[in-house]
Amino acid sequence: MFFPLHYGLCHAPGEEWQSKSRDQELRGIALAVLRQQGGRAPIVVTERIGHLASEGKGEGVVLWKEVAIRLDQILQARSSPK
Repeated sequence: MFFPLHYGLCHAPGEEWQSKSRDQELRGIALAVLRQQGGRAPIVVTERIGHLASEGKGEGVVLWKEVAIRLDQILQARSSPK
């Protein structure tokens, strides 16, 4: 599974290309994994980190650890009483 960052670009209908913040990009990846994997999302992200680490891809590990943080934040917010 591969969820690339889109180089900080976002296009809204009728608008020029705009830059997304790093946090928005990471949150978007976390939400995509959650949508696709449901309750397995934390496992999928953890496996991705392990796979990248075993390949020696440090930048990928850093990226996916940041995604893991956003995923955890999303899951905690969803489980918090309203």
